Amino acid sequence: ATGAPTQDERGSTRDSVPDIGAFEFTTTVPNITLTVSPGSVAEDGTDNLVYTFTRSGSATSSLTVNYTVTGTATFNNDYTQAGSANFSATTGTVTFAPGSSTAIVTIVPTADTIVENDKTIALTLTSSTDYTIGTTEAVTGTITNDDSKVSLEGR
Repeated sequence: ATGAPTQDERGSTRDSVPDIGAFEFTTTVPNITLTVSPGSVAEDGTDNLVYTFTRSGSATSSLTVNYTVTGTATFNNDYTQAGSANFSATTGTVTFAPGSSTAIVTIVPTADTIVENDKTIALTLTSSTDYTIGTTEAVTGTITNDDSKVSLEGR
């Protein structure tokens, strides 16, 4: 068009074809971080390992975040979980509700009387096009053994 600017709002060169304008926007995906508190709990105690997933950025819609599960503890033997949308011995998902900036997965130790080594549960965020990963390393909680051997000496 005659008299039309030769550059658009971004400074890019326009061609000679007239346009009706453009609306441009960029979307930013949320950034996800992960923590655990406390870092360790007794297997026969009342405390649980609480993994907190936090999203920064827009929280207007629900968001599902994926993670892997590793460690020396065995799911449904050494612990159970609450709060995860899906959870297995190797993977899990947690869903942020619309308007919520945090989601919680709770690891509940299973009490026993077996003398054994301490057990670990490590969650690691996995990538998605729906979010970026702010915590790139595994976040590990420990279930400490609180059982002891009984010795019958002098018999």
